[in-house]
Amino acid sequence: MATFAELLESTRAELARGDGIRVETGAPDALELMHVGLAQPNGTVLATDLNARIGAGERVAVLGPAGPIKSTLFRAVAGLWPFGSGRIELPGQCYPLFLPPQPYLPIGTLRDAVCYPSPQGTFSDQRIGEVLQLVDLDHLTRRLDDSEPWDEQLSIDEAQRLTFARALLHEPEWLVMDDATGALDEAMEKRIYELLAQRLPRAAVVSITNRQAVQQYHQRSWTITANAEPSAALQAG
Repeated sequence: MATFAELLESTRAELARGDGIRVETGAPDALELMHVGLAQPNGTVLATDLNARIGAGERVAVLGPAGPIKSTLFRAVAGLWPFGSGRIELPGQCYPLFLPPQPYLPIGTLRDAVCYPSPQGTFSDQRIGEVLQLVDLDHLTRRLDDSEPWDEQLSIDEAQRLTFARALLHEPEWLVMDDATGALDEAMEKRIYELLAQRLPRAAVVSITNRQAVQQYHQRSWTITANAEPSAALQAG
């Protein structure tokens, strides 16, 4: 059975051969948007001529209104949204970890869910327990061998915290998020960003959100603003 990563790479290969948004790897330590346009499958334009560059280690908040634009941008960067135009280049030396607002929790043991997308056995139980404790999920450590539909067993805020435990385990050099802290209260959101700063000090962090408070945890911000209706543009803050 193909893994999620393999399906993602297959999707990208198909998009590269056709029309639409091209997602390529090989940019030198940067994530770049070059004349990116976003559209709905029916052709309705959401945004035009988005241009941005995020270097390694930078922390950038991308602020946008509630609605489809910001989530569509997230999916486009992840290589999952072909509708539109332009090119997105991802850093060639490493692969970003993407955190959507509704976390993906595979069916299986809790250990599988925390370790995803790495196979079981990649991380020790001691290490898993440590990161669960950091995000106030230490009560789950005794359930690592339980097989459950975890997307039904955990509340949305617990699921979001679990995905941050996953990020702390994998220590990615790039972390791209779409309202990944949207279900957390203010205190936990602050703790999560402090953990990212402490535990992943060299990681680039991109937060796509409509929560203005998130801006304070980043070095700079961009705002998705209305251009000629119904499209939007990206402006540096």
